[in-house]
Amino acid sequence: MYGKCVFAGLASPLHRPEVVDAILKKYYGLVSDVVDGFLGKVTSVEDIRRIDVAGVACFICVVLTGGTEHLVLEVARRGVPLALIVHDTQNSLAAALEAKARLDYEGLYAELYTEKNLKYLEDFVKAAKAVHKVRGSKLLLVGEPSPWLIYSSLGIEEFKKMLGLSIDVIPVEELIREYHRVTDGDVEKELLKLKDVEVVELSEEDVMNSVRLYVALRNLVRKYSTDFVSIRCFDLLEHKVTACLPLSILNDEGIIAGCEGDVPATLTMALMYHISGKPVFMGNVVWVEEDKVFFAHCTTPTRIMARFKLRSHFESGLGVAVEGYPRVGEKATFARIDPVERVLRTGVGRIVNSSPISGNVCRTQIQVRTQGNPFKLIEKPIGNHYVVALGNHVQSLGYLAKMLKLKLELI
Repeated sequence: MYGKCVFAGLASPLHRPEVVDAILKKYYGLVSDVVDGFLGKVTSVEDIRRIDVAGVACFICVVLTGGTEHLVLEVARRGVPLALIVHDTQNSLAAALEAKARLDYEGLYAELYTEKNLKYLEDFVKAAKAVHKVRGSKLLLVGEPSPWLIYSSLGIEEFKKMLGLSIDVIPVEELIREYHRVTDGDVEKELLKLKDVEVVELSEEDVMNSVRLYVALRNLVRKYSTDFVSIRCFDLLEHKVTACLPLSILNDEGIIAGCEGDVPATLTMALMYHISGKPVFMGNVVWVEEDKVFFAHCTTPTRIMARFKLRSHFESGLGVAVEGYPRVGEKATFARIDPVERVLRTGVGRIVNSSPISGNVCRTQIQVRTQGNPFKLIEKPIGNHYVVALGNHVQSLGYLAKMLKLKLELI
């Protein structure tokens, strides 16, 4: 299984096997819901060195006994996030404290759990699996980052180092050539999926052209075998077509698709998608109040909205945009990773609007009331676009920040 969470018990051979085995059974039962693999009881460094970690996202190890510090160290040196579970017998905690101090000294990442905080273990696993899925992946950039992203374009090389990314950059003209190769039959097949969608301000040709662009972009994603994509979308306006609907459909299909060639925002989308298990929204910060942040963009995954309609693109009046209607009261987490300052900024709150708030900003609008200090977004900007995921994922993002050696900044 790719990106699996593996459980093991670490024990000294000096302790009574029947006691140790009972502890192992107990803790495996407590965490089995988040575990994909079971190694059983491990008593030697050689056993650990034989483990193939290629498909392992994280280890969960219960420190069964004392005298296991060297085993903990060996597991951590395998380069995989490690969760250590301790208990109140057999010198478990004493061994874990000695081992954790050495791990911290070597810069090796591990979290320490007791039964009291085991409820957060699932958040740890989600973060580890998200990092594992994104690490070593490929991003397709259609065009360079948009010219106004004068800060966000600085961190691309840092992201490549942080996550072992490869980036293929192709000109927007290649997408246009593919767009003209798409057949009417391919377009009509995809149009059937939109037959019941409300359409405002748009001609049938507008919608057909937008669907044609979706098919073209999907073809390029397949051609380049990429994990996610971002596009310099405003360059398409001269062709009287927009990428808003294509990006919406791709995100609904589980293909991470970001706007404007914003690499930090697109990779934040990928990580939050894998943590939340749902498509995520990328938007401009439109306005900030004492307890609210207002985000907007002309595209959204429709799967996270109560309903949606197709409208024209806000700035240009051309092409097709997606106007989504969020659900009032739903929990939402917003975040952005800044690879330049090595910061992961995040906040959580509840959505307060169920329809657009203003006719003077992009079509899909989400306003989140948060208990934190939204003015941090203004006092220390780290870029324009933030990612919004449904649910509260701050705990997972905290773990993710540690895994990527980022500073966590809570709103």
